[in-house]
Amino acid sequence: MINKLITLAIRLGVTWIFVLIGFQTVFNRTEGWDGPAPLVGFVIGLIGLIYSQAKFNDHYTFGAASKAENQINEVFDKKKKLQTEEEMLRVKNLFDQGILTEEEYEQKMNKLKDKYL
Repeated sequence: MINKLITLAIRLGVTWIFVLIGFQTVFNRTEGWDGPAPLVGFVIGLIGLIYSQAKFNDHYTFGAASKAENQINEVFDKKKKLQTEEEMLRVKNLFDQGILTEEEYEQKMNKLKDKYL
C-alpha cells in the first residue's frame, strides 16, 4: 500500500508539472485568461488525474517502502496472534471453571484456531 501511495504521488506530481508547462506555454502565446490556457491546463490535469486513479493498482516497487510495509504487517500479525492466544486462554479458563460446556468450548476453540492459523 505504501508503494501505491508513493506511486500515486509521483504520478500526480508529474501530471501537475505537465499542467503548469502546458498552461504556461499556452498562456504566453495568448492574450491572458481569455485564451485557451485555462482549458488546456484543466484538460491535462483531468486526464492525468483519471490516469493516476485508473493505474492505482499498477505501482512501482520501492525497496525501502516494501520493507517498511512488511515490518508493519509483521507487527500487526503478531499483535493479532497475541490477542487470539489471550482469547484462547480466556475460553480455556471458562471451560475449566465449568462456565462453558464441552460443546461450547470446542466450538469457540475451533473458531479461534481458524483465526489463529
